[in-house]
Formats: sequence, structure tokens, C-alpha cells
Amino acid sequence: TPLDRTVAVVSEAEAILADHPEVATVYGAIGSERRADARPDEGEHTARLLVELQETGDLSAQQERVMTEVRQALEVLPRLTAQLRTPALFSFRTPVEVVVFGQDLAVLQSSADQVREVIGAQPGLSDVRSSLVSGFPEIRIRYDRQLLDRHGLGAAAVAASVRDKVQGATATRIRRGDRKVDLRVRLVESDRESVEELGRINVNPSLDPPIPLNAVATLEEGIGPSEIRRIDQQRAAVVSANVVGFDLGTSGASLVSALNRLSLPEGVRFEVAGQSREMERSLGSLTFALGLAIFMVYVIMASTFEHLLHPLVILFSLPLAVVGVVVGLVATATPLSVVVFIGLIVLAGVVVNNAIVLVDTINRQRAHLGPQAAIERAGRMRLRPILITTVTTVLGLLPLALGIGEGAEIQQPLALTLIAGLTSATLLTLVVIPVAYRLVNRIPMDEALPAGLPDGSG
Repeated sequence: TPLDRTVAVVSEAEAILADHPEVATVYGAIGSERRADARPDEGEHTARLLVELQETGDLSAQQERVMTEVRQALEVLPRLTAQLRTPALFSFRTPVEVVVFGQDLAVLQSSADQVREVIGAQPGLSDVRSSLVSGFPEIRIRYDRQLLDRHGLGAAAVAASVRDKVQGATATRIRRGDRKVDLRVRLVESDRESVEELGRINVNPSLDPPIPLNAVATLEEGIGPSEIRRIDQQRAAVVSANVVGFDLGTSGASLVSALNRLSLPEGVRFEVAGQSREMERSLGSLTFALGLAIFMVYVIMASTFEHLLHPLVILFSLPLAVVGVVVGLVATATPLSVVVFIGLIVLAGVVVNNAIVLVDTINRQRAHLGPQAAIERAGRMRLRPILITTVTTVLGLLPLALGIGEGAEIQQPLALTLIAGLTSATLLTLVVIPVAYRLVNRIPMDEALPAGLPDGSG
């Protein structure tokens, strides 16, 4: 569509958005824009609308509700296709992307249409779009080499002549004030407005005798592809979709299962990309980082304690923290994300502090007490410091856990993970670590604290 038509339609969409009670502002950019995430098929027929919502308590629920209402409201506008999505952190990709590879454009487009139908039928996926859509109408000129040779013409010279007469050629430059303007020469519009007129263009460089274009070529109307995209030097079509009401991991797993049942033509294959693949790679990297952090913590403690089993006792704090993290995430309905994994990596180095203090105190008390008596006395001595340390850390993280202010989508999951893990690990460490220490050192259960020995409490 021309720019004026796009402006008229987008203005109606802006009015619909502005009338929504939960929309604060609407900013529009009509036409193509030089952005890092700009698509190659953007032009005068496209527009981007940035919508800012009113501040409420639950931003995620508000976004899903408003997007659903806006989709329904924009359906009344004719010839308008709307795609809605929330801004993504650290990524320009859509949540779900399926890349279809193939050599033949017609087969590739039909395969992309099949994939689009499968994605559209999946629950939780919306705004399905394929990069291979109908492009601009075009007139294709197919030259007959034998006829060109018979008239003593070359294909390149004829093509250049047609281009100059239709598109125009710069004949000279004229001065207007302080600047120069190109003077472009081409046929008048009445001589190039139809296929029949184009066929009568004289392509003879010497002009006499006139040789019309349709005497050496065949002209036909068609629709060109919107884009020819190549990924890894292969022709590809990208089918994208947004996630609605489901987490990215669940939607990606169900989509892969549905696509595996799809029979594609020979030579056509697909890959799942977008934020879904980025999330898988990130989780894999973070899992490796978590394992490396645990290993480094063990190595440092083993060298400090000069013992191989006591660091293992201390590492019992990590699964105790995971118990609290799981309960905390379920209780607050916080999805598992990259930010949560970062919190787990931080916990790997934080939750062991209380166990280190407790095990170190036990080892020191065993210098003049029996094993069981040392465990009991160390528990009484370190109970208050451990609780105070945990309470102060939790209180310091509490403002972030409330999700107030900008960047709450990053701060809140991280703070909730740390608070839940620290609280669970602290409470369970006071019970589980002494038991694990006793089992590792094979301390009998009936050994008691010697009479008259101060317990060290207070």
C-alpha cells in the first residue's frame, strides 16, 4: 500500500489503542526505519506502534489481558494484519521461530505455509507469520537469445535500454542555487503504464529501424517474493510466533513434537530458532557454570580443611537451598528463567557459608571435646550468628523481591531465588549438616556432652 493509505489505516489503529483505559501513550513509526531489528520486508506498507501501559501491580497479567483485547479490537480494520509482542530482554528475536530450508522457492513457500498452519494450531502461540509472503507485483521480461542474435542485439544492451527508458537515466546535472540536481530522462508515463506499452518500446540502439521489445522478448505479469533470505548460505523461510499464556520452554517442546509429525518434501528441513533456541543455549551454559562453581567451591574447601569428606558435608547445603527455591518459585508463580539460574549460581557460593562456619566450629571444638559433644556445642555457639547473617541478607534483598520500579522483571526473580534458597538452606542446615557430619565421621548416637562443661551459648 502507498504511504498515505498506510498512514490512514495506522491512524485508526492508534485511535483504538489510545481509547483503551489501560494504555498510557502510543508512539508510531510508519514506513521503513533503520533499526537493528528491522525486517527486510518493511516499507511503506508497514508501521510499528510502541504502546506504554498504565502502571499496575501485576504487569505480566496486564500485558496478556491488554494484548488479547487489542487483537480483538484491531480485527475490525480491513486489510490490516497486526502482530503484538512484548519487548524482549537482550534479544531482537521473536519467542518462537522455525527456520525452513529448501532450494526451490515454490516448494519452500508451500512448506513454510504447512509449518505456519501447524504453528497456528498449537495452543499458546499467536501472531504467526512467515517471511515468505506475497511480494510486489512485477513484470518479467524473458529474452529470446536467438531472436536477439538475428537482430544483432545483446541481452545486456537491451536490458539496459529498457531500464533507462522505464526507470530513467541521469542525462546531466542542473544548478539550483547552491546545489546541483540530477536531470533524469525517461519515457512519459503514458508510454510505460501497461504491458502493451512496454512491449512497444524500441530497443534498437540506432533507433531505425524500430525493433519493439515484444519482438525479442516475452513479457508476463507475476508476483515476486517478498524476500529471498539465506541462512548459512541456504535459502530459508522463517515462520515466527508469539507465546500467549504458556512459558517458552513448554511451547517449544510441544511445537517440536508437532513439527516432527509433519511430512515435508524431499530436500526440505526445519530448525527451531528464536528466543526458544537462545534459551536452550543459555540454560546449557548456565548449567555448566553452576557445575563449575560447585567444583571450585569444593576444591577451595578441600584445600582449606585438608579433608575430602568435610567439604562434601558442607555441599549438602546446596540441595537444601534448591528445596527452598522450588517452593518459593511455585508459591510466587515465578517461571524458571535465565535470571533464576543466575540466582542459583550465586547461591552455590553463598549458602555454604553457614555450613562452613558450623563445620569449622565443630572441628575446633573436637580438639578438647568428644565428637558428639563438639557437634552439640558448635550448634549452640553458631545458632545466633547464622540466623542474624541470614536475616540481614534477606532484609537487604526484600526491596528487590517486591518488584518495585524499573527493571523489576530482572531484579524480582533473582531476589526471590536468593531469599528462598537462603532461608531454606539456613533452617535445614542447622539440622541436616550436623547429622551428615556425624554420619560421615561415624559418631555414635549415645555420646553426650560432659557434665559441668559450659555449653557456650550466649
